[in-house]
Amino acid sequence: MLDVAAIGTPWIGGHCRVLASARADAPCNLRIVYPSGRTSHARGLGAATADAQGLVRWQWRIGSSTRRMPGVKMSAHLTLDGAEHLLFAELDGATDLAG
Repeated sequence: MLDVAAIGTPWIGGHCRVLASARADAPCNLRIVYPSGRTSHARGLGAATADAQGLVRWQWRIGSSTRRMPGVKMSAHLTLDGAEHLLFAELDGATDLAG
């Protein structure tokens, strides 16, 4: 059972998902901040509306140029029907260090 929100494993160069629970048809929003401090503008993020069961989902692609930083996690800033929630996740996957 979903408490409030859950985040999948964020893969550099792959996709990540967030699933949250709110009131049915509630307005919701998701903002992602990467370890570098950069806010993601990826398609699939931002405003969403909870479905009739109160579930809301986001999915986006994490660019292959996104960098990991030791000890710094990605943060997911959720607004669910006006209530703020914060999730953290460690980035996985290979960062291209040749660039």
